[in-house]
Amino acid sequence: MSCQDADAIAAVVGEASRRAMSALGEADLADLVGRLERVTMRGVLPERTVLLVQIAVHASVTGRSGQHVRRYVRDALEHRVAPAEIAAVFRLCAVLGIHSMAQAIPILSRQLDRAGQSLATTDVVPPRIGSMKSRGDYNTKWDQLLSWGPEWLDAFLAVGYADEIRAALGRETFELLCIAIDASVTHLYNPGTERHVEAALACGIEPSQILAVLELVSIQGLVSVDAGMTILDEEVRLSKQ
Repeated sequence: MSCQDADAIAAVVGEASRRAMSALGEADLADLVGRLERVTMRGVLPERTVLLVQIAVHASVTGRSGQHVRRYVRDALEHRVAPAEIAAVFRLCAVLGIHSMAQAIPILSRQLDRAGQSLATTDVVPPRIGSMKSRGDYNTKWDQLLSWGPEWLDAFLAVGYADEIRAALGRETFELLCIAIDASVTHLYNPGTERHVEAALACGIEPSQILAVLELVSIQGLVSVDAGMTILDEEVRLSKQ
């Protein structure tokens, strides 16, 4: 990956915002942002991984920046990333909602105990979840949910945690994307980050690559500069009319 390609792929702040900063007399800020983006991309990660991470953190329901998703999807297609790989990222992002359950189910369980009430339980384990357990991909934090609603959990995981997603992305990319989604500045789900960092190290991913992913998702905050400076420039111009 050339330096020019790396800069373009890593960039969160677009050309319109850079022009706005220049017009507003904030050229120094543009330089600082550019340096941060260049330092973030030092060739540690393959360009395919960088693009998929960018798509994931901006497509995630906690991020939802359509402008950036479109930019990175376009870049990914130009860099010969297969549409099936990009689609797999969107499916993986969809499973983010399981964290709502992971946080809320223990609360519901405690409150039911205090109220002397209960939900019907079952020992049924759907084949998909049984397979996940056998290969170590199942999260024991889902146990209560599994006992209350195995059919729901199975249907949910089929959308975003299916074997074909891992097949499309590869195990290493899958784990790096899970780290990116869980550690993103708009989500910060520490239990998931820890679980997937452990899995990433176990499957041989270099620590430097994990750090590079964390650096990449951390500059997501530059979206504020990207959107804000363009709006500020437009409004300053309008105020002078």
